[in-house]
Amino acid sequence: MPWKTDYKTATSAKDLKTKKNGIPPAVGRLPSPSVISVTDPYRNPGGISWFVAALFVVDDMAGGGLVTISTAMARTDFYVGFALFLLLMGITMYTAYALGQSWNILLNTWSIYRVHCRKPYASIGYRAMGANARKVVSVIIDVTQFGVATVYLLLSAKNIHDIVKTFTNTEFSYCIVVLIVAACLLPVTYLKSPQDFWVAVMIAMFTTAAAVILIVLGIALDYGLCSSYISEPSLKPKHLFLSIGTLVFACGGHAAFPTIQHDMKNPEDYNKSIFTAFA
Repeated sequence: MPWKTDYKTATSAKDLKTKKNGIPPAVGRLPSPSVISVTDPYRNPGGISWFVAALFVVDDMAGGGLVTISTAMARTDFYVGFALFLLLMGITMYTAYALGQSWNILLNTWSIYRVHCRKPYASIGYRAMGANARKVVSVIIDVTQFGVATVYLLLSAKNIHDIVKTFTNTEFSYCIVVLIVAACLLPVTYLKSPQDFWVAVMIAMFTTAAAVILIVLGIALDYGLCSSYISEPSLKPKHLFLSIGTLVFACGGHAAFPTIQHDMKNPEDYNKSIFTAFA
């Protein structure tokens, strides 16, 4: 059922109140007249399509999943881990859908969000529970993203270090590789929003697919030789809780979801992106 605008709660003069320099505090520039109106469905002509948005979601979820899920499965006798994984993925899909509906409510109720919004997730918290909720959401997202970025930075540097050392037999400091990788990734962080680096998502999807193929191929080649030497650890409470934490990390892509939807041509198509990505 499409969301209908409640004109009694539409953007008020307070929402569009400007500072002395004429810049709205939450936007960065004055909305155009066509943007201020909330009577028409919101469209972003320069945004990404729903399919590209689905690729963003897949890339956001698959990267961490490929790295961590295998360990979680091994610690929980596979079947228990697989059941937990399906449960958490179902919860993630539903909450992603709920976030999408929430952002559409903001777009159709407060026109200030029809201009570029730097923190859509925090804005949802603000409209739902007030200014304190916006601060809490911002802090949680910042801490989460910093932690995830640190994990991926160290992991990427370790893989690059090992590959170079294996094929060139060259000894060099792992710490130097961390600095080099960080320096290479730093310019990307200055891009405005996902629609500015959608090409990177295409490349990431290709590399993710290649990684999956190589993993499956490696398992198939090594199974006959290694299966007799492998034993699964017994299921213990410690292993169970460690696996739950690992799976939660693998399913923790929520911070990026509202930002992806914000950059879509038609944010109402976000449901298509979510269901396609999780399918």
